[in-house]
Amino acid sequence: MFVTDEGASGPTVIYSASDLAAAARCEYALLRSFDAQLGRGPAVSSDDELLARTAQLGGDHEQRHLEELRADSEVTVIGRPTYTVAGLTAAAHATLDAVRRRDPVIYQAAMFDGRFAGFADFLIWDGERYRLRDTKLSRSVKVEALLQLAAYADVLSAAGVPVADEVDLVLGDGAMSSYRVDELLAVYRPRRAALQSLLDGHLLGGTAVQWSDDTVRACFGCGECEQQVRATDDLFLVAGMRASQRARLIEAGVSTRRQLDDRADPVPGLAQRALTALRGQARLQVAPQPDGRPPYEVVDAQPLMLLPDPDKGDLFFDYEGDPLWTANGQDWGLEYLWGVLGAEGNFQALWAHDRASERQVLIDFLDLVRKRRKRFPKMHIYHYAPYERSTLLRLAGRYGVGENDVDDLLRTVSGRPLPRNGDTAADITAALLDLDGSYIAVHGPPGTGKTYTSAKIIAGLANEHRWRIGIVAQSHAVIEHLLEQVLDAGVPAEHVAKKRKGADPRWTPISENAYAAFIADHPGCVIGGTAWDFANEGRVPRQCLDLLVIEEAGQFNLANTIAVAPAARNLLLLGDPQQLPQVCQGTHPAPVDDSALGWLVEGAHTLPVDRGYFLDCSFRMHPAVCAPVSRLSYDGRLQSHEKVSAARKLDGIEPGVRTLEVAHLGNSTDSPEEAAAIVAAITGLLGTIWTDEHGSTPLDQEHFLVVTPYNAQVTTVRRALDAAGLTEVQAGTVDKFQGRQAPVVFVSMTASSAADVPRGIGFLLNRNRLNVAISRAKYVAYIVRSPQLTDYLPAQPDSLIALGAFLALTNPVIHPSGD
Repeated sequence: MFVTDEGASGPTVIYSASDLAAAARCEYALLRSFDAQLGRGPAVSSDDELLARTAQLGGDHEQRHLEELRADSEVTVIGRPTYTVAGLTAAAHATLDAVRRRDPVIYQAAMFDGRFAGFADFLIWDGERYRLRDTKLSRSVKVEALLQLAAYADVLSAAGVPVADEVDLVLGDGAMSSYRVDELLAVYRPRRAALQSLLDGHLLGGTAVQWSDDTVRACFGCGECEQQVRATDDLFLVAGMRASQRARLIEAGVSTRRQLDDRADPVPGLAQRALTALRGQARLQVAPQPDGRPPYEVVDAQPLMLLPDPDKGDLFFDYEGDPLWTANGQDWGLEYLWGVLGAEGNFQALWAHDRASERQVLIDFLDLVRKRRKRFPKMHIYHYAPYERSTLLRLAGRYGVGENDVDDLLRTVSGRPLPRNGDTAADITAALLDLDGSYIAVHGPPGTGKTYTSAKIIAGLANEHRWRIGIVAQSHAVIEHLLEQVLDAGVPAEHVAKKRKGADPRWTPISENAYAAFIADHPGCVIGGTAWDFANEGRVPRQCLDLLVIEEAGQFNLANTIAVAPAARNLLLLGDPQQLPQVCQGTHPAPVDDSALGWLVEGAHTLPVDRGYFLDCSFRMHPAVCAPVSRLSYDGRLQSHEKVSAARKLDGIEPGVRTLEVAHLGNSTDSPEEAAAIVAAITGLLGTIWTDEHGSTPLDQEHFLVVTPYNAQVTTVRRALDAAGLTEVQAGTVDKFQGRQAPVVFVSMTASSAADVPRGIGFLLNRNRLNVAISRAKYVAYIVRSPQLTDYLPAQPDSLIALGAFLALTNPVIHPSGD
């Protein structure tokens, strides 16, 4: 950008597509650069070897494509002009002359409308109109690149150039993607207006940009921001500080680490526990270090207990890679240094300088590990992030060597990713930030806070890292429930959007055609939609999201997962494959007929450690309920949060999973006898004192749930409850109560015997259905059934195991008479 005095109304700012991109990244850094031009501040350093190398390689990529076009067509070159009004005007006129001649290819096409100056890489005549094409070194499409193309299309069209309806991007790997101009313009035009207003206002303001000016957006990550963060002892220097917490502290008059260390009073809007943790962190960071070693405190020893026992054969492993290495301009990236450190302190460096030596380094590394495992069978390999694991897989696949060895290492040797401060949300967030075109799965059993945790993760990524995030699920209700939690976690309502369904929502309602514009115009946004929305690139463009969250991924089929995945760079799969199976219309061949999480667990009861995170602590179920559920469905990995759940008490009633036997014969899908027994049991329990973390209260009707597998039994139970005046007690089928909970739950099995079950006894004894039903209970679950229901001998091993698991759940047995 530059300022000219040739404007009719005085000094005028001339800006470019690069300025649009810079503003999208960081307004503070852009204005610092502008101040340097205006003489209001020091020059901004541009001495960045990586940027210089990137620019050189980008130029090479552009030249290669130019030569490809020259092989087929005559190319008109518009030379880069001097950055003056006269120079830009002359170059724009030269471009229009070439357009009027209908030159087949115009390289470095110039445009200038008095405020905006730009240079499109290529204009290509298609017989009717000119098609805009830009080259970008990146191997994925960036928002800034699309804004540039939109700017070029807008200015050229206004100048009378017939511009095609689509524009093209040629990426660093040679892939070409196309985008509709009308969809891009809807995003670009407000952006341009905002940039022009920012620059004009700053020019007229007469003073340099101030770090304390909260009307100017800062990214806190670029060189200019980092310089100010350190110079001002900014709160962002406190490890773990979030943007929302920083804002609350500044409002309370705390703006530096030392002020935070000195703060004794509460901070409005900031939980005391969080404030205490941040103060402690600030205190450690500003403390003197006379021996040069930073002080530390062990806040929670539990994460350290997750480490395997040390072994003499343990290795510590890391890569150094050059993402800009290329031999031919098409194949990028080289892992040039592999560092291996043994527990005894011996360091070994393995070097690669090209593809051949990279292949050899892989072979040498696997050989080193193979020999070491023979000496130390219990060794582990420790590394910083998932990158080491994914890169080993990628290289083994590329070179076709060591694939079985790598697979074995990842299953048996690789160290488990370390938690950070024992905070699951922080662990998952860190893993997501390390992803590059991959996924993280989170297996959340009942009551483990899956929705709360995921909302916390989403809010952090949106607010602090400015990620654009989508949420998809099987139903609008599930999507909207998570959106509500995201709002509660601190994402502003104006940054959360979804199509309207029902009454006025708390978030921003938008039409289905407004998704693309909303995403592009709101860095740090969260949008909700169905599979139809995210699979339709006309609504949600490909790769426009940083993350797509698939909620209830245990019920979201793999075919839909494949369909929606292109909308985002990375996926977060949330759910519980041990809940009810997916419900969808249509059929698909294996394996895409499975759910997303079901496919990942590959028949196991819990998500393997190397596939993601298993939330192992239930805040809902009393230990006496949680233990049998954990054995039934989670291989014993699920535990109860005893400080919360074990304190619960129902006077005179033992907690757990108990069987209430009711004699009946010939019942299939409804059982009046079981309905009557449930009514009698609820009537007897009403008024019993229930104590939980909120205090003590007599049991009322809302403290009960009745779950049954059949709609006919729901009707029978409902009729019996209403007749007894228990109209507020809720009854329904298993699928209606996912996510619900109550102190006391009755599960009516309904059928009199295995022979009476319409769909076969496997339907009633299905682990997933039983899990959902029983895990609604906070304190006690009664399985109401006929004694004859389990009086049979299964013919198949799987059926025998299912019956055994059911019987193991249901002890002790009680009877309505109490004997």
